Amino acid sequence: MAPHDRPDPPHPSGLRYRPDIDGLRALAVVPVVLYHAKVPGFSGGFVGVDVFFVISGFLITSILMRGLPDGSFSLLAFYERRVRRILPALLLVSGVTTLAAVALFVPTDLSDFARSLAGTLLFYANFVFAADLGYFDAPAETKPLLHMWSLAIEEQFYILYPLVLWGLIRARRTLLLPGLAALALCSFAAALWFTAEDAARAFFMPHLRAWELLAGALVALSARHVMARRYAEIAAGVGLALILLPVFLYDAQTVFPGLAALAPVAGAALVLHAGRSPGLWTQRLLSLPPLVGLGLISYALYLWHWPVLVFAGYIAMRPLGPGEIAALLVLSVVLAYGSWRWVERPFRNPVRVGRRGLFAGAASGMLVLLLVAGMLDLSRGLPQRFPQQIVAMVDAKAEMRAAYAACTELNRALGRAPEGADPAAFACRIGDPAAAPDFLLWGDSHAGVLVHAVAGAALEAGRAGWLLHHGGCPPLLDVEVRRGRDTTSCQLFHRRVAAFLTAERPRQVLLGARWALAETGTPYGEESEVPMRLELAGHPGIAAAFRAGLARSLAAIRAAGAETILIGPVPELGFDAPARMAQAWRFGADPPVGPAWAAFRARQAGVLEAFAALAAAADVTLVRPDALLCDATRCLIEDQGRTLYFDDDHLSLDGAARLIPLFADAMRR
Repeated sequence: MAPHDRPDPPHPSGLRYRPDIDGLRALAVVPVVLYHAKVPGFSGGFVGVDVFFVISGFLITSILMRGLPDGSFSLLAFYERRVRRILPALLLVSGVTTLAAVALFVPTDLSDFARSLAGTLLFYANFVFAADLGYFDAPAETKPLLHMWSLAIEEQFYILYPLVLWGLIRARRTLLLPGLAALALCSFAAALWFTAEDAARAFFMPHLRAWELLAGALVALSARHVMARRYAEIAAGVGLALILLPVFLYDAQTVFPGLAALAPVAGAALVLHAGRSPGLWTQRLLSLPPLVGLGLISYALYLWHWPVLVFAGYIAMRPLGPGEIAALLVLSVVLAYGSWRWVERPFRNPVRVGRRGLFAGAASGMLVLLLVAGMLDLSRGLPQRFPQQIVAMVDAKAEMRAAYAACTELNRALGRAPEGADPAAFACRIGDPAAAPDFLLWGDSHAGVLVHAVAGAALEAGRAGWLLHHGGCPPLLDVEVRRGRDTTSCQLFHRRVAAFLTAERPRQVLLGARWALAETGTPYGEESEVPMRLELAGHPGIAAAFRAGLARSLAAIRAAGAETILIGPVPELGFDAPARMAQAWRFGADPPVGPAWAAFRARQAGVLEAFAALAAAADVTLVRPDALLCDATRCLIEDQGRTLYFDDDHLSLDGAARLIPLFADAMRR
């Protein structure tokens, strides 16, 4: 999010203060805050960040053009201004957030926080979060500095942009507007392409967001072109509509930041450009005192609101209610006003805080927090704050990932392999290393964690096999899987598995997946997962696509001459078991319990019905993990102090080992 770039008049830059820009900031920050608070109706509130990008590009260019053309521009003075605007409030929020994280977070969450803290202070947080987009990454609700990605993008832009502007002016002044327009078009074109390929990572990339800041820059450079009053009224109204409509119409399924980002960016540009004509109705609206007031504290409000929401949810260990959300938003506004009034404003005044004191204080604060971040990361999140039993539970995810990291990377590469690649080269050998492989374990990440059970049973029986799994891709042949803005490579991956079946002709194929998510498309419990969509031509609806895809997989297995072993559903918890147990210990709460047997049956009803029909065939065997993971009333989440899950639905090494007897009969056949 953009920090304030409004000069407090009088200011040597000579820029005229426009209260409507502060009002526009309010229209940007409020949707972002309400979106993060999950207030109904604001599903597209994330576009507020794009509005801030445009405002920043406009104001920074306006300031730079006061000194660059005549040579009076000072790079040192420019960065001094950036430090005054950004660092005091940022260091305050980062320091308070660090104290809260140390007090509250379990070791793995604290270690992740340390890396994000370093990224925040050194303005590369966007790359930190882009790198953490793995399948088993922690949810956003455990990342109190996640919102700092936008601040990092702006500062990365500010490092290069003055030099680009200076270079274009020195080359030829007439190149300035077309040169920046060309850069904006290149950035926009790249954003369209990369968003189609990988929207999640494109969201965080500075070169794919630069066009939004450059849109504001182009408005600033067109200062001589003032619209006629009647056209300005229309343009400003259209601009407000282009900003506000996406707030209510966009959602997690919207492909972003590609073409969809054009609406809020164009809207902000229109409002800024039209606002040069005095007396517009939009100016009067945006200059209303409540909007201007929110605009003045918008930077601080953006900094505070997300950590407040994250830590409150972390302590509550459940979704927050409407009253709690309202109270937290009020608290965020109070904190924002306080830090604006007593931190931001004093540091903006060079009389009160001189340049030397400013830089010395900022450097000292950053150094201390960076040292703390390094210590927290190197210590793996200060595990000594918790009993060893709790630490072992929290480490369950890392243990499972480390045990099969090589297999996961090998299998994942199959989805990216070029045409004509041999699928056998990407299959991971499991079981007895002295035996010839004759079975295949095929599925999504649930198959990837069940490998510990299957491989253990195979080793006892003196057999070997292969593992081919892809996170988020249930083994449904010809079915494409979509999650929110992203399209997976599931269809391609499973076609290559089918080719593997034809070539290798295993004797048995075991199918494992998170079946209920595939069959219903809906997350479970407190999950923040984006719903899953299955697509198969001629089979409208997710349940129909699920059954048809599963039937095609069984047909391919049958055509290869293999027996099918359907691995039934593993109970889903709806909450992160190790983290919840650690939080319960930390806050003195009752330990969590697993879902009731009736709740498990209700969640898996469609899956169990489909499996029962398929298991009637002579060459299909159904095995039920719930037989060893549940009793007559409830499903288990731990056994003798060892967690059976490493998150909300994946088994840990201990949980998978519990299922080895389940596969013993199949491995002896």
